[in-house]
Amino acid sequence: MQKLFLRNLPVALLAATLFTLNASAQDAPRRAAGNSLVARLETKLGKALTDTQRQKIAEASQESAGKLKALQAEFVEKIAKAVKLPVTDIQPMMPKIGESNAGFDKNMIPKLETKLGRKLTGDELAAIRAADNAKKSAMKPVQQNFAERIAGITGLKVEDIQPMLPKVGL
Repeated sequence: MQKLFLRNLPVALLAATLFTLNASAQDAPRRAAGNSLVARLETKLGKALTDTQRQKIAEASQESAGKLKALQAEFVEKIAKAVKLPVTDIQPMMPKIGESNAGFDKNMIPKLETKLGRKLTGDELAAIRAADNAKKSAMKPVQQNFAERIAGITGLKVEDIQPMLPKVGL
């Protein structure tokens, strides 16, 4: 169950970031061609990150991921409660990390209605939208803090880092 949850967790911190943190600095050109945050940072910097920078980014990623996981779990629980489905039915409906989605109404609502076999009621829709808005509001400071930490580690501007982060949430 946890594996399924993690697969669908919309975390801005990317498993791909952590994957590339252990690669050697000599592989920087190959990594820069990839899609990881580290590769994008190295491309913007024009050089490979140091081992110390990679370690600090990994630590920041893990800390932020923990906070985002808690917010995501709370969101999934609120939706499950609103539509009276088990959490395990809601988790697979969540978009994958960095996955392009058509937005809340075009992505989540049809999935819920299909699972329920009926249209959502007005009260259910209101509860789901309230949960979505609360999640988005709670995620913003976590994402901002992560971007600020990466800026401090790399010397890049926060404005340069924010577009590099994958889209999070619905």
